Amino acid sequence: MKRLIIITIIALLTISSMGQDFETFKKGKFMGLRKGEETVIVTPDKYNFIGNIVDKYTWVNVGGKKHCKSFPNGGKWGVIDSTGREVCPPVYDYVTACRNDYVAVNVGGSVIGSFVSGGKWGLYDLKNGKIAIEPSYTLISAVNDDGRLWACMDGKMDFRILGDTIYGKKKKFEDFEPYFEYITLYPLNMIICHERKYGDWSLIDTENNTLTTNSYSTVFDFIDGYSLVYSKGRYGYIDCNGRETVHPEYYMLTISNNGRCCWSRKTEYSRVGLIDITNGNEITDEIFDQPGSLFFGSVAWVKLGGMYCLIDTAGTQLTQPKYSKVSSFVNGIAMVYLSKYAVGAVNSEGKEIVEPIYTQAAPLFGEGSQFRTTGNTLISWFFHPKNGVVWIDQNGKIVLGDAKKQFAIDEVIPEELWDY
Repeated sequence: MKRLIIITIIALLTISSMGQDFETFKKGKFMGLRKGEETVIVTPDKYNFIGNIVDKYTWVNVGGKKHCKSFPNGGKWGVIDSTGREVCPPVYDYVTACRNDYVAVNVGGSVIGSFVSGGKWGLYDLKNGKIAIEPSYTLISAVNDDGRLWACMDGKMDFRILGDTIYGKKKKFEDFEPYFEYITLYPLNMIICHERKYGDWSLIDTENNTLTTNSYSTVFDFIDGYSLVYSKGRYGYIDCNGRETVHPEYYMLTISNNGRCCWSRKTEYSRVGLIDITNGNEITDEIFDQPGSLFFGSVAWVKLGGMYCLIDTAGTQLTQPKYSKVSSFVNGIAMVYLSKYAVGAVNSEGKEIVEPIYTQAAPLFGEGSQFRTTGNTLISWFFHPKNGVVWIDQNGKIVLGDAKKQFAIDEVIPEELWDY
């Protein structure tokens, strides 16, 4: 049976973190790389494709034919660094994302559209310019920050989308609002994906030493040194040394954050608890209505009785469960809704710094405006039918009433207009 691996073509083509100065350009059927307008790093006479510089490396292709929005099929793949030097020769049938000075390489596979089919996978050491692990695995993952990677003799990959942007490339926030009660802003306004892998997986290091005693049928990327794993119908967690910190005995565990996640032992769970994934201790019983959100520092939103309340890492409730809708924390402040037309704000201690009496507000505190007072305090706008638009600072103080004059976002508002 052929194995198909979804590859992130969009990332190869559109990620713009090229050191902000690098750009690719075409000349005939070849691509080059330059820094700024004049400094040519790679002349357009060899590579049919050059990706974007990400973490000082990028992919290159020789001999591939244009397909799928300039992404080539066929040819051979390698890696260059930001100086244009080949750190991995273009002799492989495919290479994946470069992470921590390593890249996964494929021998014998073929690229068809957005899929890689067949072949064996190994690991190439970009820093020393040599093979670290010979291509022998059906699949391997990228090397994480601890020098660990997942390896499998039989399996497949797909992508689990954990979140979406407030403003997508083709959609606006209001398109998402009917489907998401929880509003979250992710870095770079990009969809957040984590690889989910199916098969018989073991954790190895870059010298091909096996670190796990057991193998797992489904594994996830490491987050803060821990990975969610699945074995024999149950979920658990392991650390970067392969130690099971949470034994796979739960029907449901969520993706962790700040060392915490939600758990349930029931197949048809209606309530969940909070667990410490670093030691497997169950912090709370199954008392919450649904899996909680990611922690923002030391706090997270959960549902009780159909309403949101704020908890800390010990499971202590910092607010009453009374909010129908909440936002993520930005600058230590979250928007809260008693109803659709009753919005206020709380801080990370659970204190209501803005009473929920306003009918409209920015989706996130300060979002859409980076106005600050002369004391450099961030402010955000709220609208009340009687009082109009008011500006409230991150301490909950109304600093500007219904202004009669509008200011540009980069202007400094005169001191005499502030309602101190």
